[in-house]
Amino acid sequence: GGGGGGGGGALARAFQAPRPEPETVASAPEPARPVVLRRFEDVVAMAGERRDIRLKGALERDVRLVSFEEGRIEIALADGASRSIPTDLARALRDWTDRQWFVSLSAEDAPAAPTIFEERRRRDEERRHGASEHPLVQAVLKSFPGAQIVDVRERLPEPEPEVLTAPDPDEAGGAPEEDQA
Repeated sequence: GGGGGGGGGALARAFQAPRPEPETVASAPEPARPVVLRRFEDVVAMAGERRDIRLKGALERDVRLVSFEEGRIEIALADGASRSIPTDLARALRDWTDRQWFVSLSAEDAPAAPTIFEERRRRDEERRHGASEHPLVQAVLKSFPGAQIVDVRERLPEPEPEVLTAPDPDEAGGAPEEDQA
């Protein structure tokens, strides 16, 4: 029985498809659309699209933007932020855009924007304060002691309804009977 097993192996090897050379298998990949990030907010959105929730959270909560240009970002870190954020961000940007990005930490005294989280909180406070000044809201708060403004949402203006009008026969060139006469 041992000779039959060896012959079967030789037979199996003889019928195996030859392995193609790497050059014949590899076809030219279609060129990918380049990823263009024009603002820091685009970088944060890209982190969300790529489902890198840890990095997206760090960018929103811990990063203060100093300057941004294609391929180069200068940031300051909020207190308690991970010192690996610049390295993590540069690595992610290289993976997403297929090009090198330089992410640097600014000097401590460099003017930096608030974090995205801080800016959101500031806008929410402004809206809440603006709402509390509205006479109708003041009347509700006065009528219900202990009531608080929890959330303020802006309503988008409702679209104007389209008004369809019948075409003016005078502008259309007159009635068809006049053209035949």
